Amino acid sequence: MKVITVCGSYKFKKEMVDIVEKLTLEGNCVLMPNELSRFN
Repeated sequence: MKVITVCGSYKFKKEMVDIVEKLTLEGNCVLMPNELSRFN
């Protein structure tokens, strides 16, 4: 198992999620930024 960090522009969010899913299913621990929303 490897620990992998995926980062990039949220312009490519779908692609990042696809890559994270693939790497996770291969048995890796994958970290990526979480989308934060601000509610006022």
